[in-house]
Amino acid sequence: MGKPLEAIVKYRETLQLNPNHAPSQAELGEILVSLGRYNEAATHLTKATELQPEQVHLHLLLSRALKEAGQTEQALLSLTKARMLDAKNPRILVELGLAYQELSRYDEAEQTFEEALAAQADFAPAYSGLGETYYFLRMSDKSIECFEKAIALGDTTARTRMHYGLALDSQGRVDEAIQILLKALEIEPDNGSALLYLAKMYWQKRDYEKAVESLEKLQMVEPDNTSFIHLLEESRRRIQK
Repeated sequence: MGKPLEAIVKYRETLQLNPNHAPSQAELGEILVSLGRYNEAATHLTKATELQPEQVHLHLLLSRALKEAGQTEQALLSLTKARMLDAKNPRILVELGLAYQELSRYDEAEQTFEEALAAQADFAPAYSGLGETYYFLRMSDKSIECFEKAIALGDTTARTRMHYGLALDSQGRVDEAIQILLKALEIEPDNGSALLYLAKMYWQKRDYEKAVESLEKLQMVEPDNTSFIHLLEESRRRIQK
């Protein structure tokens, strides 16, 4: 169905007549995920997985909705069920590793990413996830090595480059880190985290004009975010000195 809002109405009409119509629960949940309505999506996808517990993709979709809704522990349960159905699937293992990582369960995250690479040695997202875990564990050499492998294998995400830049920065390689963050922003110009990290790196170099430029872009991207305003004001003040 082409128009999401019209499709939502039709699926809900179907579900009023038959709440156990699994395809409608699944399709409605998927549409709601695409619209960013994650709590609603989770309700329908939970029902869909109860009706079709053998469908791996439904558990994955439910885990995404739950994670985006801030329910990472529940997302972990969905991913564990998906893993039971398809234990060697590297995509499932990576999503599971990222959930462990978000919960600061880094040993489990590391092990799960390693399992993903054992299942598929050239799976770039597994190297990227492992790189993030090593970064959080303050193992910057290993972190950088993993990010470089991920990129060499075709990873094109801003997220990988942003964390790669942070790992370089942790070693004092600020100039290299800035170049990597600029590449991340070429891929995803509205990435607020990358803009903020870039501004902080320019601040380290006392390049306050570029720090202001990054923070003003961030202000346009996230107008309701006031957490960086002091840094922006201080950067402007130092330019005027």
